Amino acid sequence: MTDWLVGGKLPPGLSWGDECELRDPAEAGAVVRCRRQDLESDEVREHLKSGKQVFQLGLELDGRMAFVLGEDLIVRKFRFLDVVLDEIGEDASESARAELDARFALMTLESKRLLEKLDEWFGLPRPDEREQG
Repeated sequence: MTDWLVGGKLPPGLSWGDECELRDPAEAGAVVRCRRQDLESDEVREHLKSGKQVFQLGLELDGRMAFVLGEDLIVRKFRFLDVVLDEIGEDASESARAELDARFALMTLESKRLLEKLDEWFGLPRPDEREQG
């Protein structure tokens, strides 16, 4: 993720969020947390030039969901953006159960898409099927 921020280039479909955490890799090194910050600003670039590395990065996927991705590939602060929430609202249904089913299906599909993209970008390991038996 540090390469993404240093090079200013993200994989297709991703755009910058407005927060990050940068750390000096040295033990007990400095930590910089940015919120509501343009991640392509000179200020952030100076921290990267001084050797700090990205440990958390705010991102958006296709303008549909926002999240913070950690260096451990844990997704934090996951939220659907207005586009998805509007789609959920458009599915006016006759029953509360049908509406709940529609919301669950849409959110599940969107979340699945994020997991597939993470796999594509980082090549996540798969559990060995022999170990499951």
